[in-house]
Amino acid sequence: MSTLRTTIVAGATLVFSLATANAQADLTHTTSNLNLRGGPGTQYPIRAVIPAGAEIDVHSCGHQWCYTSWAARQGYVSRDYLIHHVATPVSVITHVTHVHYHTIY
Repeated sequence: MSTLRTTIVAGATLVFSLATANAQADLTHTTSNLNLRGGPGTQYPIRAVIPAGAEIDVHSCGHQWCYTSWAARQGYVSRDYLIHHVATPVSVITHVTHVHYHTIY
């Protein structure tokens, strides 16, 4: 029974490590105050204003917009306002199906 338990734990650990390997983000900084938006475009609502020089996690980037995390919030920022010193490549935005936003009054 102990061998079976060890095998299950090892398998679960392997699955978890593979699932989180693609969820890595790279850190960068903003060059000025930057709007964190609910979608990849200026027509989407602003979720937060990221202060100049703040460290943010970049999950993926398209030609103009990057999907990022900052201060426990996720959204999109214009890549023109990021310091481009990302050491490892991040995945390209191919299709976004998880964008949800709420209007804040």
